[in-house]
Amino acid sequence: MASGRNHFNILIVEDDPIDASFLREAFDRYGDLVRIEHIDRGEEAMARLRGLLDNRGDRPHLIVIDVNLPDIDGSKIYALCSFSSGSQGIPLVIFTGGGHDGLKTCSETDPRMIYLLKPDSRDGYDKAADTMLRHAATYMEKNAGVRLAS
Repeated sequence: MASGRNHFNILIVEDDPIDASFLREAFDRYGDLVRIEHIDRGEEAMARLRGLLDNRGDRPHLIVIDVNLPDIDGSKIYALCSFSSGSQGIPLVIFTGGGHDGLKTCSETDPRMIYLLKPDSRDGYDKAADTMLRHAATYMEKNAGVRLAS
């Protein structure tokens, strides 16, 4: 999908199994072009992202973050992504049920991030997945010189 790559890695940090399943199904429409890594705990996601500093594991091309995680607030994951050299340049999506005005405001000033409300239908998840991939493609093309195939 991306130049020199045969798949697009997406890291989804989401504790709700239904939301995670609907989002995975929405990305599955893209077939082998998209590879999903799902983490359901914030601390595990923080460890995974810290591993990017040590070049451990595949680097995600997009990170989707639920804010209301049971162990930590998703805004801490956003902060780690914002200030960690290992995750610089990775587009982010804050994917939440609502509220979190501070993160919504950040999305207006941080070109890497968009703020999306969780949909209430499967069709809404398809549209959300499309929006997420469009955001990642636009950001990467503008800022990293990577052009994704249409």
